[in-house]
Amino acid sequence: MSSMTLTVLIENTTVEPALRSQHGLSLWLQAGREHLLIDTGRNDDFLHNARAIGIELTSITQLVLTHGHSDHTGGVPALLELGVTPRVTIHPRAWDARLSCHKNAPPHAIGIPWAPALLDARHLTWQPAGAARALAPGIWSTGSIPNFMGRPASPYLQRQSRGHWETDHFPDEQAVVLNTAWGLVVITGCCHTGVINTLLTAQSITGIPRIHAVIGGLHLHDWPEYEVAEFAHALQAFHPHQLWVNHCTGQRAFEILSAEMDAHVAWAGTGTRIALPTLLTGDR
Repeated sequence: MSSMTLTVLIENTTVEPALRSQHGLSLWLQAGREHLLIDTGRNDDFLHNARAIGIELTSITQLVLTHGHSDHTGGVPALLELGVTPRVTIHPRAWDARLSCHKNAPPHAIGIPWAPALLDARHLTWQPAGAARALAPGIWSTGSIPNFMGRPASPYLQRQSRGHWETDHFPDEQAVVLNTAWGLVVITGCCHTGVINTLLTAQSITGIPRIHAVIGGLHLHDWPEYEVAEFAHALQAFHPHQLWVNHCTGQRAFEILSAEMDAHVAWAGTGTRIALPTLLTGDR
């Protein structure tokens, strides 16, 4: 058993004026001897925040990149300049070219701004996140998340596949799942594949039904209010105890979740530290 703390190194808002914020996400998970960095934001601002908070990133053991968008992966080159050699978990399709095609703005690239050769040049071991895998005792990557619920993908997010542009269904997206004394804690990047799909995947790979907490971006910022309310009711079926949301969740969606759900709902801005239940590391 290990105590755990999760710290938001960067996201869209901040709880401390001295910390930088940006449209991006980076989370630091301390779970006993395992120190996981989950995403890196879009540049090196998360390094500034880590120093200001007093987190020593050179103790990193693993780097998990939840999907291939620049606001989650752009800080990797700066991280590696520290001389660290974490084990990296990323899906091979994460390097597919990506575009954002919102109707009120010209299309622009949002894919990973560095090539796989960066990892090879540093002699880093990286493992493909195509299927669920144990990252450490009691800690898993979901691997690719099936679309159990048949949720349609957002047409304004595009991915290049076999030389053609198509709606992005995010085959590279993964979440991190923790088995704790109070149930599963599911840590997300953006949840492009859907929160319900992500929780069903977490339950499936662990065989553990209870969801204690969901932490991270839920990508509800562009949903109509009535759909967010319907989503809140669907999420109630999992009986989560806590929701710590941020980044792409959206302020209005956060307000609706707070009003509609029985769970404790909080916004996890940059600098937020969350004490998590004890990690269960024994065999199941």
